[in-house]
Amino acid sequence: MWRKNFDSLARDFRVYAFDLLGFGLSDKPGNASYSADLYVELISDFIREVCGYPVNVVASSLGAAYAIRVADEHPELIRSMVLNAPTGADKLNTRPGMAGAAFYGLLQSPVLGTSFYNVMASERGIRDYARKHLFYDHRRVTDRLVANFYATSHQLGAQHAIAAFLSGYLNTDTRAAFSRLTQRVILVWGKQDMTTPLENALTLLSTNSSARLEIFDYCRMLPEQEHPEKFNLLVRDAFLARSAAA
Repeated sequence: MWRKNFDSLARDFRVYAFDLLGFGLSDKPGNASYSADLYVELISDFIREVCGYPVNVVASSLGAAYAIRVADEHPELIRSMVLNAPTGADKLNTRPGMAGAAFYGLLQSPVLGTSFYNVMASERGIRDYARKHLFYDHRRVTDRLVANFYATSHQLGAQHAIAAFLSGYLNTDTRAAFSRLTQRVILVWGKQDMTTPLENALTLLSTNSSARLEIFDYCRMLPEQEHPEKFNLLVRDAFLARSAAA
C-alpha cells in the first residue's frame, strides 16, 4: 500500500517497508501466537537489527498503534513519527474475552472458518470494502488493486492473522502510551474516515499536546494513496526538519 510513497521518499531517506507477520507477502505460520505484543516485539527487533536507530517511522492503523507502543517502551529506537489514524484510542483497544476466544476457534475451523474467510476475502467482498471504507474516490478501486488484495489474502496461511484480528487478539490500547511520548509526532487523518473517525484523533491529542494533527479532506483510510503528493511532502518536511534539528 506504500507504492506511491516509497520511491518518492527514497530520494531523501533510506526507506524500509515490511509486511507484519501474517500479512501481505510475509510468512504466515499457523502456529504463531498472533498478538499486539508479538508485533511490538517484531517492529522493535527490525529497527535494531536491520535499520539501525533511531529511525523515523511512517505507519498506519494497527501498525501505527504498535509504533506508538514501540516509541513508548523503547524511546531510543524512534526519533519521530507520522501516524495515519492509529487504532486503540476508542476502538480496537480491548483484549478479547471468552466470546472472542470462541470466535477465534470458529474462524480457525477447517470448514466453517474457511467458508467464512473465502466469502469475506472474495473479489466482490474486497471491492465492496475498499469502496466503502478505504477510498473516498471510488475510481481508485481498480481491478488491479482488487486483484492484488485478492492474491495476498489467498496465500497459504493468510487466514490465521485475520482470524486473530477479527477476534480482537491484535487490539492494543494506545492512549496511555501516546500520552507519554516525547518524540515528535504528526497524526494524519482522512476527514471522511468512517473506520477510525476523526474524533479519535482528538482523543489522542487531548493526552499529548505536543502532537500535531494534519487532516486530509476528500479522504478515508488511505491518505498516502488518495493524496500521495501532499502526504510525501508532509513526511519529507517533518523528517528533514527533525534531522536538521538533531
